[in-house]
Formats: sequence, C-alpha cells, structure tokens
Amino acid sequence: ACFRDYIAHNVTGFVFDHCGPDREKHLVGRLTQVLGLDRERIEQIGEAARAKAAEFDVAEVGQRYLDDFEGLLQTHA
Repeated sequence: ACFRDYIAHNVTGFVFDHCGPDREKHLVGRLTQVLGLDRERIEQIGEAARAKAAEFDVAEVGQRYLDDFEGLLQTHA
C-alpha cells in the first residue's frame, strides 16, 4: 500500500502480490507479462516513472513544505 503514491500498475511501474502465499508465482507472472511488452510500451512506462519520480525530488518536496508553511503562516497572521 505504501507504494501507491509512486507506482500505478502498468502506468509508472508494475506491482504484484508480494505478501500472499503464492508470491513467487505472482512475481513470475508479472515478470512474464513485462517481458512480453513491446519496446514502445516499456519506454512509455519508463518515461511516466521518471516523471513521477521527479515529483518526489528533494527540491520539489522541500518547496512543497515551504509553500505549506507559508500558507499556514498567512492564515494565522
């Protein structure tokens, strides 16, 4: 669940049930699916993943905190 902010299945990456009793089977199934994708689709997912990762860049997250703090200060001034 903690990766939902980062990974949208088949959009910015791939997920599988890693906690269930058949986790190895689920991993093999997901890897088989990924290996079956064409190069263009893999590139699209890679681009989307890089764009999503940029949203969590240290400078980006720091700026969000600063913006939030500024908003809080303005509402309490």
